[in-house]
Amino acid sequence: MKLELREYQAEALCVLLEYAKRAAGNHFLTRDSRDEFSPRRLLCIQPTGAGKTVLILAFVAETMSRFGWKTLLVVPSRALVHQTIERARQFFPDLRTSKIGDGSFELTGDFVVATGASLAGEKLRRIPTDYFSVIICDEAHHVAARSYKEILRFFSASRLQIGVTATHIRGDGENIASRDYFGTVAVWNTVSQLTRAGYLVPAYGFYANTETSLEGLKIKNGDFIERELSRAVNNSARNEMAVAAYFEHMKVRPTVCFAVDVAHARDLAACFQENGVKAEAVWGAMSRDNYEKIMRRFEGGELQVLVNAKLLVEGWDCPQTSGVIIARPATEASAAVLGPQMIGRALRPSVSTGKKDAVIVELRDSGAETGSTNSGLRRASLLGMIAESNAGADEFSSAIPLHEQADFNRALLSWREREKLRSSLLNEQDARRFFDVIEEIERASRFAWVPLGACLYMPLEDGEFLEIVETAKTCFEIRGCFAGDFHVIGATSSRASALEIADSWLSASAKSFRLIRRDEPWRNREASEKQILRAAELTGLSVSRLSNLTSGNASDLIRSAYALALSPEEIVFARSRISSAAASPVQNPHAWQITA
Repeated sequence: MKLELREYQAEALCVLLEYAKRAAGNHFLTRDSRDEFSPRRLLCIQPTGAGKTVLILAFVAETMSRFGWKTLLVVPSRALVHQTIERARQFFPDLRTSKIGDGSFELTGDFVVATGASLAGEKLRRIPTDYFSVIICDEAHHVAARSYKEILRFFSASRLQIGVTATHIRGDGENIASRDYFGTVAVWNTVSQLTRAGYLVPAYGFYANTETSLEGLKIKNGDFIERELSRAVNNSARNEMAVAAYFEHMKVRPTVCFAVDVAHARDLAACFQENGVKAEAVWGAMSRDNYEKIMRRFEGGELQVLVNAKLLVEGWDCPQTSGVIIARPATEASAAVLGPQMIGRALRPSVSTGKKDAVIVELRDSGAETGSTNSGLRRASLLGMIAESNAGADEFSSAIPLHEQADFNRALLSWREREKLRSSLLNEQDARRFFDVIEEIERASRFAWVPLGACLYMPLEDGEFLEIVETAKTCFEIRGCFAGDFHVIGATSSRASALEIADSWLSASAKSFRLIRRDEPWRNREASEKQILRAAELTGLSVSRLSNLTSGNASDLIRSAYALALSPEEIVFARSRISSAAASPVQNPHAWQITA
């Protein structure tokens, strides 16, 4: 079967191959003299359903063909080992594959797939440290585990080490898009981006509020203790609510249901069966024959509901699945991983069934929301998290796709943060500090970046923009909005390196935009009367205070003040039908108004 990459996959492959080319060219150099723009550890962030396995295989095949590189792929489960090798044989029959695990220890292939558990102790030391040129960690949020760290350290002589994941923020709050793990984000695609492009289907969310309380449940390592959680939620009334939610929202949709543990999965499946729904439960410790038999029945349409316990969160593909019931509560910390993974199971399009959308139902319990100063330990709203609701965890609309609500709420959050900064331009002392920051930026970049608090903002033409945003203590995203679409250009662990990445992008795109450079002659001229009056109008500063500004100073001030002065009524989402009581349409909304 001939493999045809999607547009974003082809772009991602080009990016990774460029890093591979650099790594191939400078590998003979010492560690200290390696090209600083060719980091050996790269991260690819793509949502569930984006086809990460296909990207991995295409990269492996290309690097084998071009450079003769052998690749080790580390995955978290045996099921992923078998699934990946099957895909490799399907799409790249000339690529020699082998596996480590399940009683096998084969290094004969150009592409070796292994579980992290199978590469422990003596087994790992049986492999020469320079045997593989590339180490790839699928579901890379696992790399914080000691076993994965040991694997990466052991193969320190490899040319590239690449992490691939949908969730770079772990359940314990650790961010793997950081210097300690993968310091450079080479590829970043979002659910919204791929849904708007038609590669994922839109999902609609619903709550089913239960009478079960999670009050008093203990939390360990950022998540509920499984045994206690199961005792609390595995009751007949709550299980019946899951069945009722299925009849109300799913109807004939092939549905996967996420349970807490094996006992909960079995009881849920039995509850569905008692209500006339063809359902079965699967879990990790069941026999392989039994598991495969049930999975074939679900994939073949014989089962309506597939209940699972901690088994189908990662690496499972069944495109016809269009319903998800989340019966497994999560804390805000663990939800960062569980939410996107569980919901993502229903986002893949299905040509065979003509699936056009997905429905997600979350069972909502009470309690476990107060009494902790660490919000990451409170009960999470998974749907609210996916919709990125800012006003409250439970506030989202079931009538609007979750990805559209996320885009709109990013815009609203962005405006709120910028609104906090308006006062920084309304007094002389802070305005002076504003220009001091610009002087600091001038020493780092030749482009006229504008500081907006902790953000750096670069307005382009027709309302398009580029900005650098600190999303976590050790993660700075470079974001752009072009033709009304939001893109993540990249991410890195420091503002300085983010500025370098952004400037490189701007330099490469110079023909597409009229960019303002710091060294343009007009910037050192006196500000015109028109500029001064406009700056005074936008900032509230006196004309006399502004009269000694250069034309460049006045330009920076006007651009910043204008970006901050837009009212919430002007924040609209032009591509969708989203509206609110506070929002009213404007004639020509700026692109940056509709994304963060």
